[in-house]
Amino acid sequence: MKEKQKENKKKTFIDAFIIILLVCCALSLLYAIAIHTFFHISRGEGLSNEPTIRNNAFIFSTKTYFGIDKGEFVLAEPLALNKESILKRVVATEGDHVVIQDGRMYINDKDVTEGEDVYYGQPVELIVPDNEYFLMGDNISNSYDSRNFGCITEDEIIDNLESVKVFL
Repeated sequence: MKEKQKENKKKTFIDAFIIILLVCCALSLLYAIAIHTFFHISRGEGLSNEPTIRNNAFIFSTKTYFGIDKGEFVLAEPLALNKESILKRVVATEGDHVVIQDGRMYINDKDVTEGEDVYYGQPVELIVPDNEYFLMGDNISNSYDSRNFGCITEDEIIDNLESVKVFL
């Protein structure tokens, strides 16, 4: 009789352990899905977004699924860069008239230049096509962006990063 009770206790313990293990695995999976769905963690590489994002800084951001607005950061893989990931700020959206000349940047005839000149290379003038975006880095004089490779399509945007927190 005692042996049967011992065996039942052992079986109950093993059953409880398996249930706890399965619950932990399920919760871990749900946690991983939630993190991947609503947050993005990456590392800033290069100088194109300084001083906002320093080289090698860790970036923690929330994703948004409600459209892409001017001023937001996006993580993109432009076809012109052979799918190399870039983190840039959206400065113009579809239908916007972008002019960069004489060190100034105009969007829809409004001077949006803040501080330093944005001009280098050839002047730029374009109207952003439908479902496309014009991206620039915050470090205007040291950024490889839409001034070089042109506008990108919505399909080339991996994540729309609404709120960006930077950790050194």
